[in-house]
Amino acid sequence: EAWATARISPVGLALTPGSLKRLRVRQRALEQFITKNIHRTRERTGVLLYVSLGEHMAELMADERVSERLAPDAWTAPMRTLVEAQHRGELKAGLIGAISECGALLAAHAPAGPENPNELPDAIAELPPL
Repeated sequence: EAWATARISPVGLALTPGSLKRLRVRQRALEQFITKNIHRTRERTGVLLYVSLGEHMAELMADERVSERLAPDAWTAPMRTLVEAQHRGELKAGLIGAISECGALLAAHAPAGPENPNELPDAIAELPPL
């Protein structure tokens, strides 16, 4: 598991259409998913929760084995936890809650063990602005 955040300049945000912001957030999340080798775990069970602070958007990416085992709407609750907390100005609590909920989903559907060890650091990484 890995988690990433990024900040975008306020001027750039004000001039960028929402659809382009969403695309950039998705592209940056995919970039981090690949750069941090989340897609290369032995059992293909890596997950990335990417949060763009400036754009107030988040993207969750799961590798193929996790995606096969969970319905796409399984991630709705953790994302809702994050978004609702962010709207209340409680980003830290939202991240903790969302990460905890993602962890529970992974423990139930792709548990760590001898065949599926935790190969990635469980850490938050802050990225420089775009």
